[in-house]
Parts: sequence; C-alpha cells; structure tokens
Amino acid sequence: MYHALNASQVALGVVFHFLLARRFGAGAETDVFFLSAVVIGFLSLIGSLFSEMFLQHYCKLLARDTGNAEEFYQAAFTHSILLGAISIAFGNSFFHLITGLFAPGFDDGRASLFRDFFFLHSGTLLLSRAVGLNNSLLNAHMRFFLPYFLSVVLQAINIIFLVAFSDRWGIRALAAGSVTGVLVSFGIQALAVPRLVGVRMRIRLWHPSIRPMAASSVSLRLGYQVWGLRDLITANVLSRLPAGSVSEFFYAMRIVSILFTVTSSPILQIFQSKASHLAAEERAKDILPLARQAILKNVLLFSAAALVTAVLLPEALHRLFREAMSPDSMDSIYYLFLAFVPVYVIMAVEAPYLQTVIAMVRGDVVFWISTVFITVYFLGVQAMGVSRGPFGLVVSMAVAQAVNLLLYARFVEQR
Repeated sequence: MYHALNASQVALGVVFHFLLARRFGAGAETDVFFLSAVVIGFLSLIGSLFSEMFLQHYCKLLARDTGNAEEFYQAAFTHSILLGAISIAFGNSFFHLITGLFAPGFDDGRASLFRDFFFLHSGTLLLSRAVGLNNSLLNAHMRFFLPYFLSVVLQAINIIFLVAFSDRWGIRALAAGSVTGVLVSFGIQALAVPRLVGVRMRIRLWHPSIRPMAASSVSLRLGYQVWGLRDLITANVLSRLPAGSVSEFFYAMRIVSILFTVTSSPILQIFQSKASHLAAEERAKDILPLARQAILKNVLLFSAAALVTAVLLPEALHRLFREAMSPDSMDSIYYLFLAFVPVYVIMAVEAPYLQTVIAMVRGDVVFWISTVFITVYFLGVQAMGVSRGPFGLVVSMAVAQAVNLLLYARFVEQR
C-alpha cells in the first residue's frame, strides 16, 4: 500500500506540472511560481535546522517514559509553530532583501507579481514544519499510512486549485492551493494523531531535551543548509534573463528529478536502511560493497530512463504544449533536459556515498563538503557569467557535483 501511495504522489506531481505547463506555459507567471517555491523552500530549512533529529530524541524518551516523551513532543511542536511564524515575519518584513538576493533582475511587473504571490504563499511556513513534525511522530509509532496519505492529499489539492481557480485568480491560485493543502493536512493530523498514538497537541514552551535536539539537528542539517544556497545563486542568475527563463530551467530540472526519484528512490531507501544498521553495529567496512551495488543499479536504471525520455520528449513537448509554449521555449526545455542528465548521473553515483556518511553520523563531513560544493558552484557561475544563460548554470552545477562526488567517495573509500 505504501508503494502505491508513493507512486500516486509522484504521478500527481507529474500531472500537476503537466497542467501547469498547459495552463501557463513558460512566462512571467510561472517564473514567479518557481522562484517563490525556491524562497519558501530555503526559509523552511530554518525550521528543520533545529528539529531534524526530533525522531531520534523522541524514541529515546519514549522507551523510558511515555509521559516525558509526550511533553517533549509538545515543546517541539510549539517551537515549530513559533519558528514558522518567525519565518513568515522575516520573509515579509525583509522582502526587498529577498528580492535583491533571489530576483535582482526582475522587472517591475514580475517583481510586483512576485510580491503578491509570495505574501500569500508564505502562509505555508506557519504550519508546514508542524506537519512534518507530526509525520515524524507518527513514524515513531509505526503509523506510516497517514504521512503517505497526506502527501497525496497535498498534491491533489494543488491540482484542484490549479484546475478550478486559475482562470479567475491566475497564478495566485497555486499559492492559495499550497496554503489550503497545509491547513487541511494539519487539520487531519489534529484529529488523527491523538487517536492513533495517544499524544495530545498542546502548547508547551520548554523541555530539557529541546537543547540537545537542536544541537544535534544543527550539526546534521547545516551542511544541507549550505548546499541549499545553490538555489539562491541559481535564481539570482535566472532572474536577470528574459521572462520564461526561470520556468524553462525548472521545467527541465523537474523532468530529470522525477526520473531520478522514480528510478533511484527504492534502491536508496533499501541501501539507507542497511547502511544505518551496519553503521550502528560498527561494521562500516561491510557498507562499501552494498554502496557499489547501489551505484551500479542507480546509474543503469536512471540512464535507461533518461535515454528513453530523450527520444520521446521532443515530440511529447510539441504535441502537448504547442499552444501554451513557443517553439523556442520547448527547444530550451529539451536541451536543458539533456544538459541536466550528466548532473544527475553524477548524483546517482554520489548518493550512496552520501548516505554512508550520514549513516556514520558525520554531519561535519557533510558540512565541509557542502561548503566546497557551493564555493565551486559560485565560482563557476561567476566565471561563466550571465551571458552563458541557463546552460552556464548547468555546467557549473556539473563541475561542483563532480567535486562533491570525489570528496564523498574518497572519504568513504578510505574508511
């Protein structure tokens, strides 16, 4: 059942982007949508920066005292909402700073639309981390169905708002759909969590385990936060290009990332579970053969899927989107897709090495390698310049990702 729900989520994601492209094509409105998603994603990392390790700390407390574990959850729940409110206040109070960082090249029309869309879209930050925390709570109690189900609900609501309200509200319908999806998910959790796991949602300002949870979460997540600066640099450059460039770039990236998710996720989930157990048993040497097997499967499956897509994509774009997009836009999406394939092949090789480092609980290694990655990417983008367009970004990304791979591989192979 869980595999079916996961497949449904991926399928609905494909349907959403298909309908988005059919309705809005690639222009100023979709530029605003993709850029706002980048900003919201970056701001949402702040909440997870302090509560990423909630599951591990909650399980330790649960094994000793269920009442104490419940109080810890309530404190973490309260802090997640407070951090969400702070993120909203920061995002809207310093919107001009955000625009200068993420979209310095937007003209007045796109900047105004971006401001209106972001103001509504930022509402998701209030409860999105609380929803994620509740999903971790359910997972701790082996209640896996509801988190999977809610991911499908979120995608379905986004599609409903896109189909039902985009003619009236334009691209703002997607922001409204995102906020509604988070509210509905939180409402379902508020009703279900007490019944499923016997834990009540209450406001509690503090618990002694909040401090160690935050400390361990920061050490692990800081590397991801640094790596996430990639999107800031990417958006900054794309905003300086003609309207539609942001959309073409992210359409192509979404096509490749969906292929990567479908082909690699099952392999990586199995590998991550095995690697975590072996690391816990101090059998790190036994992880390497499994990592090499996972790499081979990843590369073969993804490459096969990318090859088939490369053959079919030009005709599919023409047949499905010729009324919504110009021929130049469809050509750009296709050639960007081809350019992204080597980047994701490198990621397919890198992923098992990265998961091995995480299984070893080496957040410090993730941090310094991520710092090298973002430095190489930034220098590459500066060397390429805006004149190279989105293809310069992809080349810089490939070089930085290759350096990432070499560093992770070297660290793991030497253990």
